[in-house]
Amino acid sequence: MALLLLLEGGLRLSGFGDQFEFVVSGTRPQDEGKVSLNTQYVAIHYFQHLPVNISKLFTNQPWYEDTEFTRKKQPGVYRIFMVGASTTRGFPYTDRRISYSGLLQGILNDVLPGKRVEVVNAGYDALSSFGILDLASQLMDYEPDLLVVYSGHNEFIGHFGVNSAVNYGQNRGVIRLATFLFHSRVYLALERMGLWLKSRNREDANRESQVNLFRAMLSEENTVWDEPLHAEAERNYKANLKDLVKKAKVRGIQVLLLTLVSNLRDFAPIRSEFSDGIPPGQRQLLEDSMKQGRDALDQEQYQAALKHFRAAVQQDEHYAAAHYQLGRTYDRLNQIEKAKFHYEQAREHDRLHLRACLRFNQIVKDVGGEEGVPVLDLVPRVEAVSKNGLPGRDLFLEHVHPNINGHMVMADSIARFLAKQEMVAPEAQWQWDRLRPARNYVLQTGFDRSQYLNAQYTVGRLYLEFPFYQCREGVAVLKEIGKAEAERFSIDNCFQVSGKENSNHVD
Repeated sequence: MALLLLLEGGLRLSGFGDQFEFVVSGTRPQDEGKVSLNTQYVAIHYFQHLPVNISKLFTNQPWYEDTEFTRKKQPGVYRIFMVGASTTRGFPYTDRRISYSGLLQGILNDVLPGKRVEVVNAGYDALSSFGILDLASQLMDYEPDLLVVYSGHNEFIGHFGVNSAVNYGQNRGVIRLATFLFHSRVYLALERMGLWLKSRNREDANRESQVNLFRAMLSEENTVWDEPLHAEAERNYKANLKDLVKKAKVRGIQVLLLTLVSNLRDFAPIRSEFSDGIPPGQRQLLEDSMKQGRDALDQEQYQAALKHFRAAVQQDEHYAAAHYQLGRTYDRLNQIEKAKFHYEQAREHDRLHLRACLRFNQIVKDVGGEEGVPVLDLVPRVEAVSKNGLPGRDLFLEHVHPNINGHMVMADSIARFLAKQEMVAPEAQWQWDRLRPARNYVLQTGFDRSQYLNAQYTVGRLYLEFPFYQCREGVAVLKEIGKAEAERFSIDNCFQVSGKENSNHVD
């Protein structure tokens, strides 16, 4: 132990690993007194498993202008760190400003003219609450007034999620020990050595590599959850949120927890499985009911479709696809409450949990109540601006990532909640008459046609690949931007793997 401590001290004194700290100091004259959040920290500790050579991407002097802030907070500044995963970061947009974080900054600048507010986007793709807790704990050293936390969609397939291939087992203590070791220089040296050995025969990482994070993080043999795994994910999620809140409260830092929103109407469940104990004969009856229901729905014979899909649900109430098709049928009949119920059931019983379910939003509310911190329930706010109260493509790009309209709704909701809670300034100081049209804030972030097209291309490809294989959705997105013909191989492969009909899907 003494030798390890001596080695650790020597490595630190030599400056080894400084470029892999999560918060790094600027080295250029214009960066004096500033720091930025370091993607290299996230890359080496959370993405070293990627099947490409990422070692060549590391630099000795990392700097990320879109996350910079002053090391010492200036007098009168109210500092907000937005912590979360890909939604917070702004995926699939390539500029961090194109996110609810960037839009919130613009809104606060306008409606609080006498207040200097600083919003820093600390979102990183694919992180579960273990990673969020790790990063947020470090950010607490940099004088935040408020941490806004949006986390929970990655508890199954994100880093250290219960279904993730990137895991140290199911024991939360072991995982927390691993994230603690991320701050050891000795551990870092071992990580870098391992990364070098693994990367020798791998292609270089670049934009053309098209790394599928789902394939890199999700084992095809262990993609679905059962109740014991779900319960484990719930326990870990709640414990991580509570730890984050408690650490912040000890240091006098405010926390705002956000509930999770997702595409309810326009995203079919990825994996539907029969409940245990359903006999083969009953399974066949269910499959027959589903086929007859789909045929009836295609022919707009809605009452017949209802009959068949209801029969499927009766045969197995946990079969996600049956609920989704029943929701679609009620939707067509404008029976919105029934449609919403079955869309929600489809999400709840999707055996590949890429969208947080109702239990996770209840955990957010429970933690807020138990720890005495405010919770902004985004669900009713998103529903209020969705067609018939059913969030779909009007606000989401695919399963969970908002389009620019969805980000705007989130930013506006956060701003108004902060005003009501008087978390940044007394409510009387909020000058809402200064609020500009949403389009102004969107353009201010740098959103333009190229960002739109790039995002659509990413989403179209995503639909065609593991684990989605939602081929028609992918084709529709790629057709819109004129990329379907260029992606014919991926489209053909999608239909082949999924076993879906492939007629005239590009022409």
